[in-house]
Amino acid sequence: MAMSEEHKAALALGRRESRAVKKYLEALASRKPGRPVSPERLGERIAELGQRIAAEQDPLKALEYRQARLDAERQLEQLSTLDDFAEVEAGFVASAGGYSQRK
Repeated sequence: MAMSEEHKAALALGRRESRAVKKYLEALASRKPGRPVSPERLGERIAELGQRIAAEQDPLKALEYRQARLDAERQLEQLSTLDDFAEVEAGFVASAGGYSQRK
């Protein structure tokens, strides 16, 4: 049995609204309290850690610096892939009513 165009449109709308709500909740969960970290500051931190790694004599301390650099690089990557929060929030506001009525 084939679905009607109305049914297909309703399913598509539900998927869009669900994605908007999920994206907003994920963005909220990823935000940390305090001052936001800028990509520029993370770049400086990564360069600073690279210098510390090169100069460090203690292998365990160098390992700690390497892990801190990996963490900073991962955080920088996440910042560059995050959408503008205002855009995500606007999508949530537009979708939340219909989503909540269905759920």
